[in-house]
Amino acid sequence: GTYTFVFSDREADGICCNHGEGVYLLSTEGKVVTIGGEMYTKERRYVFDLPFEEPEAVDENDDGLDDRTGWVMPFDSSKYIEGETCENFHLELKTDAYGLETTWALFEGSDESGRMFASGGPYASDA
Repeated sequence: GTYTFVFSDREADGICCNHGEGVYLLSTEGKVVTIGGEMYTKERRYVFDLPFEEPEAVDENDDGLDDRTGWVMPFDSSKYIEGETCENFHLELKTDAYGLETTWALFEGSDESGRMFASGGPYASDA
């Protein structure tokens, strides 16, 4: 099936790097679906299908990091173990100092009109 992951930051300044080193990572069956933290908009959407086919690592700017994940190449994502509370998905999340600005949701379908079956936030803030 098709799914949509929506990550939101109310102030559109992301969870990295202005107010801490926040990051999110969504995976399924040990494959990284999306990863992020830096944002310049209030929302980031990612539409994907299951079973998920992890794309080949690409390093177009020759910095030694995968352009999609930002990790050193080659990267083996098989160490990620799926969560028990969210069916086939696992979300790792570390907020910045302003966790109250951070929310996320996972929907069935190619947009937010499908059934939301997982969500989180807002979170505690250190500031």
